[in-house]
Order: sequence, then C-alpha cells, then structure tokens
Amino acid sequence: MFYQQCRRLNIPVTFGVTIVDFEESASQRTGTAIAADGLRFTADIIIAADGLGTKSHKLVAGEVIRAIPTGFAICRTFYRLDPEKHAALCKKLTELTRPDCRCFSGEGFHCISVLGNDSVFVGITIPDDGTAQESWAESITNEEFIRLLPMTDSFDPLALEIIRNIPENSTTKWQLCWRDPQPKWTSPEGRIIQLGDSAHAFIPSSMSGATTALEDGLSLAECLRLAGKEHAHLATKVHELMRLRRVSILQRVGFSNRREMHQKGGFEEIVKNETDGGSMALGKWVWTHNAEKYATENFAKARQCMETSTEFQHTNIPKGFKWEDWSMKQELEKEQRGISTPDLKLNGDWSIY
Repeated sequence: MFYQQCRRLNIPVTFGVTIVDFEESASQRTGTAIAADGLRFTADIIIAADGLGTKSHKLVAGEVIRAIPTGFAICRTFYRLDPEKHAALCKKLTELTRPDCRCFSGEGFHCISVLGNDSVFVGITIPDDGTAQESWAESITNEEFIRLLPMTDSFDPLALEIIRNIPENSTTKWQLCWRDPQPKWTSPEGRIIQLGDSAHAFIPSSMSGATTALEDGLSLAECLRLAGKEHAHLATKVHELMRLRRVSILQRVGFSNRREMHQKGGFEEIVKNETDGGSMALGKWVWTHNAEKYATENFAKARQCMETSTEFQHTNIPKGFKWEDWSMKQELEKEQRGISTPDLKLNGDWSIY
C-alpha cells in the first residue's frame, strides 16, 4: 500500500540499500542518509524509520545505543491455508462468521492466535532459554513450536491443529530486545528525526506499537505542513515535544500488560479480577486519539512553549497522569518480584468509556 502510494505521487523508491550513517548541515539546511556503498540521500528532512537497528542514534543521541535483551523470546508465523493440504482445517475455519482472536496465557508465557476463513496467525512469547537470536533469520519446526507451549494438555485443540499444519520453516523465533525511553528523537539541527521503532522500541504486549508508529507519521506530516519548508527543522522538534510523553507511557504499558498475562492463572485470573480501566485495559485516551487533529490543534501552542522554554501541557495522555521517569530495569525487577498490580493504570484516567 505504501509503495503504491509513493508510485502514485511519483516518489522514487530505491530497494536494496543499507543506510549506515546520518549527518546534517546547518549552513546547507539539509539532512543526509549515507548508504553502505557511499550513496548519499540528501533532503530538507531525513526520517530515520529504519527500526530497532537504526544507525541514527550516533547523531541524535550522541552515542550508539544498543538494544538490550528483555529476557524473553517470541515465535510468530502467518500462513494461508491450502484447500488440499489443509482440508479438515479449512472446513473448520470456513465456519467462522468473522475473524476470531484466541488468547492463552499462564505463568511466564502468553500465546495469541488470529483466525480467518483462509489464513491464520500464531504468536507465543516465552522466557528466553538462551537460544534465541536478535534476528528474523532463525526458524523452528512445528514440533519445536509445540514443545515450547506450556500446559499443552489444556490448550485449545484447534490452536494445536493450526500449529501442526504450519508450513515447514515458516515460524520465526527471535530475541525480544528493547531500548529505554529516549529523551529525544531529533538531531541537534532538527534535520534528522527518528520514527517508529528507531525512536521508541515496543514489546508486543503493549498492543499498540504499530499504531503508535502510524500516529508518528500522521503527526509529523501535519507538523511539516503547518511549519512549511522554511521551518521544517522546527516541525520535527514540535512533533517530538507533543508526542514524547504519550509514547513513553504506551511503551510502559507493554510491561504492565505482560505482568498481568504472565501471572499464575493467566487470562482466567485477569477476567475474574477485571475492572474498568484495570488489567489489560487500553483506556480511551489510547484508542480515541486522533494524532493528526492533535497536531493541528496544538502545533502553535507547542511551538511557542518550545521557543520560550515554557512547559507544554500534554492532553494526549491519561487525564490527571502524574509524570514519572522509568526504565526497563525497574519494570523487569517488578516482574521478578511478582508484582502484578497494574500500578501504571492507577495513574490518571484509564477508563474505557
């Protein structure tokens, strides 16, 4: 979809290029992405949306910031059903009246499957046994996948059947890595800006990593439109100011959710103790947010606060939220101590209505 839109707008797309460095020029008012073969891409603004392994930290943060393991690994697969090879499974799934999401969890793990009439997705998060790599190149067999599932005897038979029918070598296993919330996403001159995972690493249990990256795109585009070419470098800074705190809270949600899912009793325990705005709830402040509209309505105010060094009042976070810095180390210590109370979601208004 993204590629087709670029083609429609006559935006050239170059494939097979590895970006290894970034630089900017205050005098030329440009940013540059430098490829491994020496090719240089120069523009008013360079958006480093190149994921967890981005090389933009050296310029943005002043140092190389390596991702660190979270202590967990994840296995994921998606495949389309073959009516001949998967006849029995196809028959069961064609009976679904709508897509079906099934969640299983217990002490130290959670598994999610999404079923359609002709396709399935399965993912499991488990403690890393030391064999997972920070790479999407490692695959596992269906038998290995089954062995990773705790409490197999009590699993949904359909979920097990789905796993047994996965095409060979199509399940990817990788090490979940993370960077602590960053204090900035932009280079000193504002000509390079990080977006998505390069700016803010999410663990899957946040349930909003991809959505947050899309919000980034909407917000940044609107800020650039409002600032214009002459002040494009200010647009990146204003975008950063408006979104840093919202994104940091959403990152932390991943750890809060994982503690809830991985408690003894799993989802059954969550449902039993469920309250509005409590365990696993994504408050309305998350899913009712319109990032483009927020940028439109708050750009001038945020820019003024930035230029006058006054505090910007964030309204894209839970109402009444009291800001506090945090780190992955602190969150992992809570997990190790067995703290399952959703303390984050008691800070401000997390109601869903």
